[in-house]
Parts: sequence; structure tokens; C-alpha cells
Amino acid sequence: MELERFSKNVFKTMRTNIQFDLDKIADKYGISLRLGNISYQNYSFTSKIEGKILKGSANIEKEEFAKLASEYGFKPEDYGATFRSGGKVHTIYAIKTRNRKYPILTKCSDGKGYKFEAMRVLKAIGRLKKMMDSMDASNITIEEVA
Repeated sequence: MELERFSKNVFKTMRTNIQFDLDKIADKYGISLRLGNISYQNYSFTSKIEGKILKGSANIEKEEFAKLASEYGFKPEDYGATFRSGGKVHTIYAIKTRNRKYPILTKCSDGKGYKFEAMRVLKAIGRLKKMMDSMDASNITIEEVA
């Protein structure tokens, strides 16, 4: 099949074929490869391919979460914590620092991934209330600046 131009219908089939070939490459190297969004014009297209090491990947994610947890008000043991949002159960699995507004990534019971604001997740898992309770207002001093 020779293409004259790219279109949405072409990518419905092409995406499946590309992912199939990526899966073969991934199996060869023991990694996972996922084709990202495809942007196209009539005669060209671009896409991102995400690759992850599978061996011990859960441990790698957990270690990364533990390193970043305190910066967002979490504790290392919050990795894997679950909460409800939108009627679905979410499991915390990563913090992405490049995403300033929604840095907390979750896997959902429906198999999809979601991203959340840190404060929303802290509140959902009960960590925000614990943080607020631990802050004793009597220890706060206000100094006048001249």
C-alpha cells in the first residue's frame, strides 16, 4: 500500500502495526515500548516512543517515589496507597516533577493512568489532615520587619 498523504484513518491501522513492531523489539531487549500521540500533516508525522526497563521496574518506581515524596508532602510509604476519585479506585505509583500542576500519577482500577494535584491526593489519602494537625499554631511567631 503506497500512501499519497497521511490522514486519521491511515493512522488507525498504522498505529496498530507500529505498536506490533515495537512490541517485537521490546521483547528482544526485555523492555516495554509504547507509541505516544501522533501529530501529522499531509506529508509528515511525528510521535514519541516511551521505553521502560521491565526488570525490577516496580522497585525503580518505588525508589524514585521515595526520593521525591517529601518535596510534595508525601512519605515513602505512600507509594501504592489507594484512594477514590470519580467513583474509581486509584493507586499512587509515581511523582513526575516536570509536571508542576499535576505531578502525582496513579493507576486506576479501569486500567487507565491519571494525574492529580499533590494537595488533592494528600487530602484523599488523609495525609493533609495529619500534616495540618501536626502544625501547632502556638509555635508560630510573627516578627515585625522594620
